Amino acid sequence: MAFLTLNTSYIAAGETFRLIITDLEGNVGDTLSYTLSGTDLTPSNFVGESSLSGVVTLGNNKSGFKDFITSINLPTGEEYMTLTVSSPGMNNIYLKIYSVNHYLTPKTKIALGDTFDVWRKKTNGFIARLDTLEDSVSEIKSQTVIADGINSEYTLNFPVTGLDTNFYDVNIDGIAQNPNLAYTINDVNNSIVFSEVPSEGASISIIHKYEISNIARNIVRTWGTITGDLSDQLDLTYALDLKADKSTTYTETEVDDMLTFYALAADTYTKAQTDTLLDDKPTSEDYNNIVKITQSDYETLSPKISTTLYIVTP
Repeated sequence: MAFLTLNTSYIAAGETFRLIITDLEGNVGDTLSYTLSGTDLTPSNFVGESSLSGVVTLGNNKSGFKDFITSINLPTGEEYMTLTVSSPGMNNIYLKIYSVNHYLTPKTKIALGDTFDVWRKKTNGFIARLDTLEDSVSEIKSQTVIADGINSEYTLNFPVTGLDTNFYDVNIDGIAQNPNLAYTINDVNNSIVFSEVPSEGASISIIHKYEISNIARNIVRTWGTITGDLSDQLDLTYALDLKADKSTTYTETEVDDMLTFYALAADTYTKAQTDTLLDDKPTSEDYNNIVKITQSDYETLSPKISTTLYIVTP
């Protein structure tokens, strides 16, 4: 079983991509041929290449690879071209190469002083990245390997695009493996390396979560801004640490909404003031007569009898 893979699904003209050929039934030193094709494509569109065809030599992990550096003069047109990679007996694979007139890498942020043309290219780059994510959501990269009881390293049938083991779900005979202890990822050999040799006949299930998680994370790291530059994942962690805990705090809007239902301080008594007023309230022992009287009569009444309780009405 032989197959082709690429380390990316799109680049800009002038960037690099890696072609990987794997033959699970091959031997060390075997050579497998490839051909690159595309509209108006010539060897001069690649740095240091004299032909659009060549061979890749298999290594110990039954895989071989070749890096290609594209030139900025690729015939991409205004938007992009599709590069086709083929090899006898294998399915073709495709790479979008975007024009430098259309696209700037999404790792380049939009800046306040950008001209419209620069802004357009950066935005197109971001959209290209979203297109890649959309195309990748339905693509599940998985593999099942039967351990031979001898080797701890096994070649993956999909391209390694990151070394973070947390992006790989690995089970041995149905038992989930600790991504921080049980295995590592080797991008040179395009393989997974176990810290202990799996038992002979053990079924190893490997699922790669890169396509959704890593592309989405890169979009956030490249374009999201909480505080400062999120070019590194640690910056994002630090920025999140500075945020208030919503379980123990209220937002300004929530506080404003709550205060809307309360009277102003000038129109109310505090608890202490209320207690003082109640302590000074009159009792039946202080009066021997009660009189109901209007406000105007009360104001002209003289003398006012201290043992009479006046109930003043408007």
